[in-house]
Amino acid sequence: MKYQEKRKSLYGLVASLFLVVIQAFSPVAAQCPVLVGGSDFYDIAHSDTLWAGDLNLIETVGPEGSKFTSGIAFADSAQAFQDPTTTVYAVTTNPHLLDSTYVDVDQNMLVACIGAKDPEKYTNTKLISYKVGGIEKGSEFTIEFDLYGVNGTKYGIGKGAQSWDPYEVTVGIDLDQYGASASKVSKSYRVDPGTKNHVTMTGSLAAGLDYIKLDVIAGYNYVAGMAIGITNLRIKGCYKPHVTSSMGIEICAGEQALISLDKEYNAESYKWFSSSDGKTFKEVGSKKSLYEELKQTETTYYYYCLVNGVNSDTIKIKTITCCVDGEGNPMSRMDVFYDDFGYFDDWHTYTDAKGNTTTTPATWAPERANVTFDLSSTGMKFDPSGQINDDSYGVVVPSPTGYFQDISGNSRATWMNGVASDHSSLVTGKSGGGALFMNVTQNYSDIIFTRQIDGLCTDKNIFFETYIANMSGGFDPEVTINIKDAGTGKLLASDKKVATANSGWIRVHIDEMQVSSPSIVLEIVSTGTGDP
Repeated sequence: MKYQEKRKSLYGLVASLFLVVIQAFSPVAAQCPVLVGGSDFYDIAHSDTLWAGDLNLIETVGPEGSKFTSGIAFADSAQAFQDPTTTVYAVTTNPHLLDSTYVDVDQNMLVACIGAKDPEKYTNTKLISYKVGGIEKGSEFTIEFDLYGVNGTKYGIGKGAQSWDPYEVTVGIDLDQYGASASKVSKSYRVDPGTKNHVTMTGSLAAGLDYIKLDVIAGYNYVAGMAIGITNLRIKGCYKPHVTSSMGIEICAGEQALISLDKEYNAESYKWFSSSDGKTFKEVGSKKSLYEELKQTETTYYYYCLVNGVNSDTIKIKTITCCVDGEGNPMSRMDVFYDDFGYFDDWHTYTDAKGNTTTTPATWAPERANVTFDLSSTGMKFDPSGQINDDSYGVVVPSPTGYFQDISGNSRATWMNGVASDHSSLVTGKSGGGALFMNVTQNYSDIIFTRQIDGLCTDKNIFFETYIANMSGGFDPEVTINIKDAGTGKLLASDKKVATANSGWIRVHIDEMQVSSPSIVLEIVSTGTGDP
């Protein structure tokens, strides 16, 4: 089953009854550096009629999870750049569209401007920051980008200044409030109006850091009205791919397991290798994931992946005999409950997890469906056609540009791009996979999802897993998964996870529990922690 939510508390959920743990093992050396992040500053919501966009809508390259931020305000119109008092940024296709005195160059870029009101307070202000996580500690990196002085001339710069001096910006890795870098990588650049500078920085991460964070800050020498542009950003380094198993490291012989990476790496090549002795590996796949049937009992299987030539850790999966057929042959466990919230063949043709296909009303938003069970006790209401505001839910199709938020099919919730697709698409290979999206009110602490599961065998061990995702990246909400006896209300098992921003789908699981009645209740609880 899958469950998911929006900006303040956005989660996603896929349930079946399994277990996942990872063990590290590295049979080959990493081939670094590789592309780990960057951007051409293309606005994913851009159209020919738009002049600019927000950092949250910027298309990036490399693995998912990188994030832009800024210490100054987003300009909601071009006029903000022409106001002599404002300090703002925007992403544009041409700086000239922001202010007629800026250079006229057809190039996507981020433009940041410091206004004339109290300009001295913006010394060491972070005009832009870009963070890439999952990097090998102590590894080497290279950063390159183009830095423009977008003011067109020394005089008449449109901000009330009467003269112009070259201004200064400082570029570095993880700069503190004084512009110092823990990795000892920083440099000041003189930026002349109307010029383009190519910036190249190399270094090694400071001890303990597992991320690269590029900071561009205002220097000590600048005048009000200075405006810079940044584009063609590329970061090369050494990331650390991790391998996961949908069934865990100990599974029943005869079961199938999805062997996949911890996130979307957007790599050009994937090479999967397996071994039954941990020494001799053979290539077994070239896609983003593997779907393997592990037939031999009492055997340890080893898997790792080369991602653009960089080796992942290695997962070790041991098979055991759980069930046998009438002839004593090992059998896999059975799914007693599974819900992936279905998929859409087109905008209004929906197939649920049980295979029932329906046509959704034309008055509903494209790729929008309701659940087949009752959520009224949680106070959540189905929104068939709108933005899915607070206290509302809907089955939607996640995408890099968000989900459809009205019936026209022309408007998407572009901020809802924490994951590029539904999690079950990794297993089924089907596009248009649905996920349950729930928008929880700020600081809400209570049950947001509940469902009774019937028809269980008593006095048997069962396993549970689901996947959640933070869809907006603004905060890191926390959820608790509870499984209770439907008859007595007794808590049988629980797991708690934080839906960390920009971390893709996060697995929540309960390794093992014994049920004594044929029905259990699954609860998803928002703890209120991590919300604004």
